[in-house]
Amino acid sequence: YCVLMPNTARGGGISRKISNLSDRKRLKQVMADLKLPNGMGAIVRTAGVGRSPEELQWDLNNLVDIWNAIQQASDSRPSPFLIYRESTAILRALRDYLADDIGEILIDKQEVFEEAREYMQRFMPNNLRKLKLYDDHVPLFTRYQIESQIESAYSHKVTLPAGGSIVIDHTEALVSIDINSARSTRGTDIET
Repeated sequence: YCVLMPNTARGGGISRKISNLSDRKRLKQVMADLKLPNGMGAIVRTAGVGRSPEELQWDLNNLVDIWNAIQQASDSRPSPFLIYRESTAILRALRDYLADDIGEILIDKQEVFEEAREYMQRFMPNNLRKLKLYDDHVPLFTRYQIESQIESAYSHKVTLPAGGSIVIDHTEALVSIDINSARSTRGTDIET
């Protein structure tokens, strides 16, 4: 929910993307009450809107712990060496996109599942029940027709509920959008 600014004592505040005045006012009050080590600032991200002061403080404490571990690692050995690695794709997806309206998270690899489970136990234990290991013999994408959904998302023809359709053709010079005449061209080349 927050961005830690370790060497910026007077920096920080609220993300500019948060435009609602009541949210900004509430977050300013919450930010004033948060405990940060001397010499550090913080910014509340848009994900922090609606979060309790305890949740924001917990997030900041976690970021401070990560920063302290990075500092200790950098002081312990001569350069160059890897100090910190950004989270994997699954952990970033959980962190940035997991919302209350998501009912189930299926992972089809045991080691990725374990990584996600450990992360969720630490950071979002109330959502841990949503995490499930998929171990069926039918591949996950096949079971839920995900590949066909991706193909339809990139399809140049969109059938409308009323029976018409929209055909979107990308050419070298322009993008043409054919509306309601798609029945006559059926999405083929207009010159034909």
